[in-house]
Amino acid sequence: MRFLRYVGLWPYQSALTKFLRSFTMFLMAESILIPEAVAFIKIARIDMVNILECIPTMIIALACGIKLINMVYNNEKMKMLLAKVIADWSLMTVKREKKILRSYGERARQFTIGYAYWMFLTSIMFVSLPFLRILNQDPETADSSDYSIIPFEVDYFVDTNEYYYPILIHCYLCTAAHVFIIIAVDTMFITFVQHTCGMFTILSYRVEHMADFEGVDERSDCDSAKNKAHRRIADCIFRHKELLGFVDLIESTYSTYFFIQLGLNMIIMSITGVQTMMNANIPHEFMRHLSFTIGQLVHLFFECWQAQQIIDHSVLLSESIGKAEWYRTSIKSKKLIAIMMMKSLVACKLTAGKMIVLCFESFTMVVSKSVSYFTVLRTLQ
Repeated sequence: MRFLRYVGLWPYQSALTKFLRSFTMFLMAESILIPEAVAFIKIARIDMVNILECIPTMIIALACGIKLINMVYNNEKMKMLLAKVIADWSLMTVKREKKILRSYGERARQFTIGYAYWMFLTSIMFVSLPFLRILNQDPETADSSDYSIIPFEVDYFVDTNEYYYPILIHCYLCTAAHVFIIIAVDTMFITFVQHTCGMFTILSYRVEHMADFEGVDERSDCDSAKNKAHRRIADCIFRHKELLGFVDLIESTYSTYFFIQLGLNMIIMSITGVQTMMNANIPHEFMRHLSFTIGQLVHLFFECWQAQQIIDHSVLLSESIGKAEWYRTSIKSKKLIAIMMMKSLVACKLTAGKMIVLCFESFTMVVSKSVSYFTVLRTLQ
């Protein structure tokens, strides 16, 4: 929530606050593209190999801009998702169900904290490790340009030595904007996914106990108990339908961006892999590019992993129906159970552009494609 407020994506902020913060964040994130593009053109005229230094950071800036625009465009959908999360929490009255939802809320908190720390660590390593070169310089032989180190390949049409600190501050501000956007958007996605998993677990718990007739007098007519079970089953079907709609809303909010991101991830990981190998003999540069590559892998893995959890939790419902004492229910209830069983056999999925299902298989596919492109680039080099 805090990062969403910083970048102007929190749906409950005023329209003016959202506009000012998101616009400012967008300018900070994308302003680095101009000096990077200038440096790219100048380097390309001299050495085509060294342009690899420019491409990954340009793609990161572009991806962050797309991520921010996507969430601004889908801000109303995010508001609907948050409203549904709040409503689900307010409807939890059973102690066991509250405990389940709290456990998934805690998981979401731990995942988001770990993810945020990792993104900060990766970015700090990437922008600060070049300064280790200063420690390796001989003060007697080094000139002033050796101490004017910029973490990116940029060209501001000015003397770098003279305007070193303004350029450095701008690079750092842009990096901070990138990290804030990534953390804000991705941690909210993690929160929505974990809430979905929690609701699937609660629904599975309700289905397993749908035929429990507690509170019914043994001497009373069994029909009243079966009617109670029927109401429970009908409520489970209604909750399942709502949950499917919630997953569809997550899908429509993030699907387009995920499709773009998969393509950009393949390009970045291929290039940074080449950079890592090119700098194998320079320890600080090797660690810098290696941390950047691992950061991209973690970024991709986290999103595919979260999508995989929705698949896994959605199919648990059919297993819970099999474990339930459905045979104790009425014929009318059995018909409802059959309907729920048919719907639960089809796993819920999040996709990238409605073409690629996000899961461990898609993560493996992207990594394998990146390795293939890495091999090609190494051969061309």
